[in-house]
Amino acid sequence: MEEQHERIAGALGRVQQVLPAWRAGADPALRNRLADALDGLLPALDAHLGDEEKHILPLVPGRFTAEEWAVLSERGRAAVPKAHRLYMLGALGEAAGPDRYAEFLGRLPGPVRLLYRAAGRRLRRRTRARLDGTEKGSPRTVASA
Repeated sequence: MEEQHERIAGALGRVQQVLPAWRAGADPALRNRLADALDGLLPALDAHLGDEEKHILPLVPGRFTAEEWAVLSERGRAAVPKAHRLYMLGALGEAAGPDRYAEFLGRLPGPVRLLYRAAGRRLRRRTRARLDGTEKGSPRTVASA
């Protein structure tokens, strides 16, 4: 796990190195450097998160109290900027999959569930379209036209 943490940290460092310049101008060469950095990050994260689910999460029951688990959960929520939390809920809902989606929604506090149902799914679809370049007027759509 420590080796994976080092790989992730190195890949994140490469992303953080090029990201500010790419944001400033979206230069194609910088885009390619950013894509290469992300290509290094995603496999490292995939392997690490898979190992965490397989080896670490099964150790949680009986080792943490409900209060300790709540502290860990809150720490995770606090790490996500407020402006991105609704989007993240959508990502988590997708990750839950269709068979566990209702359970996921049922665990949300009532006001959060209402907000998510009112705006979260639409925000997630719109953001995905923008990232995928399928939103009308997005840079990728214009560039590919």
